[in-house]
Amino acid sequence: ASSTLNNLFAVDFVNGNNGTAVGTNKILKTTNGGVSWVNQPVAALSGDLYDVMFINSASGWAVGQNGKIFYTNNGGVGIKLNLNEVPRNFILKQNFPNPFNPVTYLEFGISDAGFVSLKIYDNLGKVKATLVNTSLNPGTYKYDFNASGFTSGIYFYTLKVNSPGDEEEFFETKKMVLSK
Repeated sequence: ASSTLNNLFAVDFVNGNNGTAVGTNKILKTTNGGVSWVNQPVAALSGDLYDVMFINSASGWAVGQNGKIFYTNNGGVGIKLNLNEVPRNFILKQNFPNPFNPVTYLEFGISDAGFVSLKIYDNLGKVKATLVNTSLNPGTYKYDFNASGFTSGIYFYTLKVNSPGDEEEFFETKKMVLSK
């Protein structure tokens, strides 16, 4: 059972254990056949989601109010927004919220297909987490970062995009603050 008071409109299970439910301002996920449900934070989510469908444990879509389409290719950790909207340039947005405790959202847009890397670094330059390390198609992507196992402080996140010819097309770093 879920503890949400929001309306839920659709549920989809890819197997006997893994399922996703959507509704008003809500995406819930279960990995134990529906015994318990965990809220999936999505910063850009507002309004109703009417349907959800996964084709396997990683890839799925949710559709809703005002033509919103959400896509994930890693089971819900990364949310791709607005499938029909391709950015004209590469962009790395400032995380939100910032400062954060313990979850923040990182959004970026890529105008060309390529190999994408999104990594979190500490203030000494050591890689603390890798959120993306795969080839992606053009689009706008949003990832949540849960720093519950991290200490308070300043962290940096870097987006690198390489074209199929292995040439670096885009590189940008931004600062974020974890405040516990």
